[in-house]
Amino acid sequence: MESSLSNAQSVADQTNPRKYEANAEYCFPNPNQPLAKFSHSRNELDLPRNDPDDDKYVRHVLCDYYGKNDAHFLHVMQQLYRCFSFWRDYPNKQAILLLPDAKVETKLLSHSFTKGIMQIFGSQMGLEMIMKSWFQEAELSDASHFSEIKMESFNRIGGYSIRHTKYLNYMADKEWKLKDNSFGTCENAKPRIAILNRASNYSRTILNHRLLSDQMKTLSRDNSVPVKYFEGLSFLEQVSFFRSVDILISPHGAQLTGLPFMNAPCAHIVELFPKGYAIPEMFGTLAIESGKDYSYLYISNNSSDMEQAKDRRQRKRARSRNLCPSLDVMVEAVRKLADDWRMCCGRRI
Repeated sequence: MESSLSNAQSVADQTNPRKYEANAEYCFPNPNQPLAKFSHSRNELDLPRNDPDDDKYVRHVLCDYYGKNDAHFLHVMQQLYRCFSFWRDYPNKQAILLLPDAKVETKLLSHSFTKGIMQIFGSQMGLEMIMKSWFQEAELSDASHFSEIKMESFNRIGGYSIRHTKYLNYMADKEWKLKDNSFGTCENAKPRIAILNRASNYSRTILNHRLLSDQMKTLSRDNSVPVKYFEGLSFLEQVSFFRSVDILISPHGAQLTGLPFMNAPCAHIVELFPKGYAIPEMFGTLAIESGKDYSYLYISNNSSDMEQAKDRRQRKRARSRNLCPSLDVMVEAVRKLADDWRMCCGRRI
């Protein structure tokens, strides 16, 4: 199938149906904290593997998937990105994904984004998926064969981790014959700014996104700040959008899982959090480890440390709040990010 991302900007500019939009009638912009930075360094489990003996003796690199068939998409991708990074540490070995049962395999192939990821892994890396029950029986019957396996399990919930993002994008380009023009973005005077919102039937939608888009448009290329929704979009359409943006503004949510495909130089993500709920260590780690700058905005007068939800009930309530960020604070913050983008691009030319 022939595809091209040369029209990625026009893809991003398409207006989604109003059915996705929340009613902004009761949106009163709230004072909020200034834009905050998030620092991160990889933990030991997520460091690259480089044992020279492995290259001699290992034939199969096996990632033990931990999870149920009803696992949240966000946590599914936490494991798949780590598995991919682990497999690519051994590029000449057979990559294997060990699954608990067939229901999990069905789950992986049912979501548009994970389906696209698994298609890349299968076609471009030759990934094999096997069931734990079969693996355990085979291991007992042929111990010598399975002694040549390098195995890892990433069965913990925390932030994201990813390596080899350039190769991930290379595989996507090769799979769909894509043309990625995002690397020429620094030849322009202004960055491409966009808002990735959440639909009204979900929580944490930006209620005043139209006002925000209008007030930031002079900072953005073509005097336009498109507002995008991922509901109903394919994996390829989501990749196209990420490649059409230099500065991305988005609420906290699973729509940010595709950040590794936002591969323009000097890219920056601004994540918005509602009062009582701020976890920048989730997508902040994904942004930073895939080579982007990252900031977040906590929408409250107080710091997130003072107001963080204490139990499940409070957390659920905080997570369900829609967002109404201060226009003045947001515009000034993005103005500074646009200046930073120009400085970054200037150092590359």
